[in-house]
Amino acid sequence: MTRVSIIVPAFNCQDSIGMAIASAQQQSERDIEILVIDDASCDGTYERVLELAALDPRIRALRAEQNGGPGAARNIGLTRATGEWVALLDSDDSYRPERIARLCELGDRTGADLVADNLLLCSENKAQVNQALIPPERLSHDRWLGAVEFVEGNLGDGSRTRNSFGFLKPVLRRGFLERTALRYDEIRFSEDFLFYLKCLLRGASWFITPAPMYCYTVREASLTDSVSDADLLYLSVVERRLGEEAATGDPALAAAIRRHRRSVDNSLCWSRFARAIKRRDWRTARDTVLDDPRKFAHICHQGFRTLSRVAAAGRFAPRQPSARAQVRRG
Repeated sequence: MTRVSIIVPAFNCQDSIGMAIASAQQQSERDIEILVIDDASCDGTYERVLELAALDPRIRALRAEQNGGPGAARNIGLTRATGEWVALLDSDDSYRPERIARLCELGDRTGADLVADNLLLCSENKAQVNQALIPPERLSHDRWLGAVEFVEGNLGDGSRTRNSFGFLKPVLRRGFLERTALRYDEIRFSEDFLFYLKCLLRGASWFITPAPMYCYTVREASLTDSVSDADLLYLSVVERRLGEEAATGDPALAAAIRRHRRSVDNSLCWSRFARAIKRRDWRTARDTVLDDPRKFAHICHQGFRTLSRVAAAGRFAPRQPSARAQVRRG
């Protein structure tokens, strides 16, 4: 059995995919396979992967028949993976050379089903200093991560920094995935958060280390920048079901999921309101607020933030915040 299968979804990334693959090839753990799933790219991504695969038999080039997003691409990789462990890598990110060996060793030693490190946020703007996603005061030593902490870490109230565990890229024990038959939801936003939450609900144990060995590229534009109403609605519906599932055995987790779901519903309400204002569709904007008065405060808060940003920029352009720029996924 291969030690580690590294799954790399790829879409229109011919300029960055070589860096991502190279970081996988340079791992100190040599017993790996690199599954690159081209998600029906329109550029030369697939051809570039084929070139690299011809030079390294550990690289396997796979191609989706139609574009389905990162979750769908990862599912193709999970189906084809043969490794004892499964690692995740985005096409514009990279690993430190020791990452895979260290995380798998931690998994072997602790018996964990998921093992993650901190993320090193690497800006395209080279003048900015790279920093860890989760600050040292919140992740200072090797420890276990529970389901309630995971969900609550992805909540924000505007007054504190999120722990954003949904952004992490753990290695996963393939035996656990096979026993549970878990797969990604095929949405384009918060697919990682939902997948990890389902793992925890199925009894997965998660161990984390503060060492930032995954280099996460922060861009002004990315797949997670534009969040559709359909994805937000889907996320809300799935979280309702997961919350009901959790309620039978873990009331604290069910309550945390409900709080997270409310934040998703608030985001959906704001998205609809902002889009209506941009179109000058005053009736829809009014109806969006009146549909659920409890969200009025959230709309006012987001509206104030948007107007402040617009005033600073000297223009009016309501939009969803950049997910990667603000470092949030889920």
